[in-house]
Amino acid sequence: MKKIIIFIFLLTSSIFAKEELLLDSANTFNIVMQGKSVSNIVQNAKAILIFPSAKKVGFIIGGMFGEGVAVVGSQVMKADISNASLGFQIGYEDSYLVVFIMSDKLLNDIQNSKITLGGDVTATALNATANLGTLNAFSDDIYVFTNKSGVFVGASLGGVVLEIDGSEIYSQSSYGYTNLIEAVEKAK
Repeated sequence: MKKIIIFIFLLTSSIFAKEELLLDSANTFNIVMQGKSVSNIVQNAKAILIFPSAKKVGFIIGGMFGEGVAVVGSQVMKADISNASLGFQIGYEDSYLVVFIMSDKLLNDIQNSKITLGGDVTATALNATANLGTLNAFSDDIYVFTNKSGVFVGASLGGVVLEIDGSEIYSQSSYGYTNLIEAVEKAK
């Protein structure tokens, strides 16, 4: 009987955690984009990836991981970001990330989990950040907005993987779905 109760508890908590991710993503989008005039970017984006928490840890060898959502057209899907790096780095950093994908080619690469190599030079102390790197650079194909906290210093070489899970599409009746879509529409 205990095993059945534990199974039911774990199943229901994972369902609520999945749907809570939508509400966290809506809040992240509002916080990161607050005060920014990005209506042209939002209107022309092929996809918007939102990560409420991308945690980065490093001591010579580093890594980052975050779960979020991808808004592609009228669909909302699960998304992940991960990174492995090697170099002079030490610390812990937690970031809100909002990534705008501007080209169909880049969107297809992300859906196929292609790795982008890049260098990164970061200094983060609490909420103040100085950064030169792959994930914060603006280009014609990708725009990334972040809000970071933690203490992290480093220069590293590594690969970033952005992944959209097309098999996990959120229903419009999911808790937080409306909040997320309204936040994106408001930015237009």
